[in-house]
Order: sequence, then C-alpha cells, then structure tokens
Amino acid sequence: MDVDVVMVDYQLKGDRMDGIDLLTRIRRDYPDLPVLMVSTFGERHLVVRAAQAGASGWVLKSAHGNELISALQAAVDGRGWLSPSAAGELLRSLASDEIDRATNPAEKYKIDARECQILQYVAEGATYKEVAEAVHVSESRVKALMREICDKLDARGQAHATAIAMAEGIITPPAVGTTD
Repeated sequence: MDVDVVMVDYQLKGDRMDGIDLLTRIRRDYPDLPVLMVSTFGERHLVVRAAQAGASGWVLKSAHGNELISALQAAVDGRGWLSPSAAGELLRSLASDEIDRATNPAEKYKIDARECQILQYVAEGATYKEVAEAVHVSESRVKALMREICDKLDARGQAHATAIAMAEGIITPPAVGTTD
C-alpha cells in the first residue's frame, strides 16, 4: 500500500460509520498505518477517545499550513501529535480536575449507579424503551434521567454524554462488532 498517513475527520458522519469507527477499522486492517484525527474541537474527552481508539495525533481544522505539515510528519515518523491549542485546553482541563483520578469518576459528576447503568445501555445502542424495560422505569423517566445526566456532564445531547462518560471512565466503551 502506498499510503504514508491517513487523515480522518472526527466528526465524519455516515450511514455505516463515524470517524472513530473508521479509525478502529483502519487500526484493525492496517495496525501500523498512522492515522491523524482532524477536528474543529480540541476538547479533552474527544482527544482521549481518539487516542484510546489508536489515533496517532490530533490536529485542529484551524491549523495553519506549517502546523499541518508538522502533524503529518510527526505521524509518519511515528511520533504523536497534538495541536498546540488542543494541548493547552487538555492541560487546563487536567489542571482543573477537582478529584483524585483514583476515586470513582462518576462521583466527579455526581452520576449515581442507576444513571451509570442507563448511560451504559444507551452507549451500547439501546433505545429508551429498551432501557426503561431493563431498569424497570417508564420510558418518560428514562428520557428525564438522560436530560439530567446531560446537565451533569454539561453535554449537548445523548451522544455527547456517552462520549464524555466513556472518556472519563464512567462507563466502558461498547464492544464493536466485526461484521461488515
């Protein structure tokens, strides 16, 4: 294969896969191929999720030419890369952590056991109806709890909440099937 590095848009949306799904597939099929994630955002939970999936680096879409060249070269050379502004945001985020990371990460956000369970079901693709049946509450209660969870995590929606919860270690990433 004549490819030195692949750039993947973190926000890639498709019928079959998103940016992390594509990264995971590339890692599975070409484990040594550097994959540089590109995004508009440099938020900690996004960078962490990409790193956990095997990204070689993270570059912001606002990067100037020299930064992009440096990021590509670092990936090709087998070095990690993090856009300077994303690195600054990550450092500020780490510095502002209020709790010892050895404690239960759910406590940081005041997420209780039932909320963790609901988040885990949602991350695994369960519908609100399926979650309601599993935890023995009404579907409307599950919706209300998800709104509360989103508020606690300062998330923009269900997908954002599950991404934050995975990145923070509140829930575990779901197993990804290998069917094509």
